[in-house]
Amino acid sequence: MVESFSLNANAIKQIEELIKESGLYGSKSEFYREAVREKTLELIKLKQTKIRKEFTEIARKRGYKPKFPGFLTREEKIEIADKYLEERGLKKLFGR
Repeated sequence: MVESFSLNANAIKQIEELIKESGLYGSKSEFYREAVREKTLELIKLKQTKIRKEFTEIARKRGYKPKFPGFLTREEKIEIADKYLEERGLKKLFGR
């Protein structure tokens, strides 16, 4: 599915000049695609950070105290996940 959008003439002119001066992009389309990819990755990282914070908060509510305040190590995350799965009668992660 192709979406379209509009920009005012000044913005288009400024983008064209910057593209030409930098030599980094072969066309406006290439620049726009790269900009959308970059912003998409930002949103994905933001979502992952939110999930990580929620996960940490759930663990703390269950009485878990991480080794590094504010962060959970990979091992701590796996330990919490394994405990959660075990409570529900499911297999532990990574065949542990």
